[in-house]
Amino acid sequence: EGELGRGGEEEMDYKPEKDFYETVEYQAKRAIEVGIVESIGANNAVIKGKVTMRHPWFNDDFGADFTFDDVVEALTIYKSMHEHFEGLYDDDPEFIVPSPEEESLITTMGAADDDFDITASAAAAKAISDANTDLSTQEALISAEIERMEAELQRTTEPVSLATTTAAVSTTTATAPQRTQWPEHLTGMNLSHLTKRIRDGDLEVKHLPERKSRLDDLDFPWGDERRFLEYPFDKTMCALYAYFMIRGDLFVYQDFTMPDEEPWPEILAGFPIGEAVFYLRRKQNFLQEFHPQKMYLLNMLEFVWFPNDAENVDPDADKKSWEYKHAEALGHPLLRINSPPYAMIEYDPTEDGKPVNKAEYDYELIRDYYENELGIYDIGQFLRERGYNELADDHEAKYGVYEGDKEDEESAGEGYEWEYDDEEEVKAADVEEEEEDWVEDEDEDFDDLDDEDLVDDEFDDDTEDDDEEEEKVVEEEDDDLGIEEEFEK
Repeated sequence: EGELGRGGEEEMDYKPEKDFYETVEYQAKRAIEVGIVESIGANNAVIKGKVTMRHPWFNDDFGADFTFDDVVEALTIYKSMHEHFEGLYDDDPEFIVPSPEEESLITTMGAADDDFDITASAAAAKAISDANTDLSTQEALISAEIERMEAELQRTTEPVSLATTTAAVSTTTATAPQRTQWPEHLTGMNLSHLTKRIRDGDLEVKHLPERKSRLDDLDFPWGDERRFLEYPFDKTMCALYAYFMIRGDLFVYQDFTMPDEEPWPEILAGFPIGEAVFYLRRKQNFLQEFHPQKMYLLNMLEFVWFPNDAENVDPDADKKSWEYKHAEALGHPLLRINSPPYAMIEYDPTEDGKPVNKAEYDYELIRDYYENELGIYDIGQFLRERGYNELADDHEAKYGVYEGDKEDEESAGEGYEWEYDDEEEVKAADVEEEEEDWVEDEDEDFDDLDDEDLVDDEFDDDTEDDDEEEEKVVEEEDDDLGIEEEFEK
């Protein structure tokens, strides 16, 4: 402690400044206390510390910084205003929570609209229409209506005193029901979009009993159950993207869950991604019918579908075979034409502005192509030869079974069998066919024998020619020897 000096001021004891080593030692102690440095080893080797920061993770995407509590509050206010939620999911424009300034402007504009006398305008229009035969009367009515509307417009745009405004507000408040004001912290919430995503199962709301019960208390309409996805789609997409980036594909085992370890996302630990993948495959037809945009997103991740495992949207409908699924995806086999006729090119395949099923077709547009250019008359048999038995039956049920004669059979080309109604005709046709096959086989055998005889004859001719040539060579050699003997003599 200091002592009083001559001037009565307290004097402080002098403390020398710390040297460098003392300062370093103090700072090292503070660094260890706050966790920047874990420890200092031999030769003053510093081991860096690690400060673990844990941030709250959440998957709820209610837009901006809104939470589920905010959504419940907004739905509660909306219902108090309208007594229902129909305006949030029908074809009306999207409802976005207005700011206090916007709401005040909307209220003012609505009051201004109430000042115009719509009944008087309608009555004037009717009077002008009734007096269309008398031009002078009609012009007078039009002039009077213009003057009335100008006076009305001038009255609504005149400045109003504060006392008049207060009186008008008091009168409106007394006669109109009380209107709940939107709180400022909900400004900008797209309540229509959130309602749709909750009903479709994009957001994790109906999947959690606590959240579902809070909306049930508001009599929230959950909508068509066929549109709802039992696994929250947004969360599933995050898990699928993480799996694809780590494993490189989406061939997920059904019992696989997201691990709680590196490099898997911590927030998705324990999510049953395998069950979600198998569920989406079963709901393929539902996604195509109600959520085509979700199908597009899944296909971008190379999601693997198994159409045979897909459930029908209509549970009472028969399950479609591979033929119909193939035709719906790629078009009917009869429509796969390299050079389509002009009638088919000009044909508009839409109905009420919506594309029709690709499996549907109009055979009359392509009949000329198949019969006159390709020479194919029996379309049912043509489809059966290519494995489309059910499509062939449907074609014959709609356009009839082909009943042609032998001339058509010859012009239609090979590979077509013809149907007979009588069993005896069927047996006779089978016997005749077997006899024709036997005769063809015998002819082939005879042809083979004739070919062998021809080869033998050619071989004999070649042998005789060789013998004659050898005899000539021998005779020539004998002649040469005789000449040599005579020359020697």
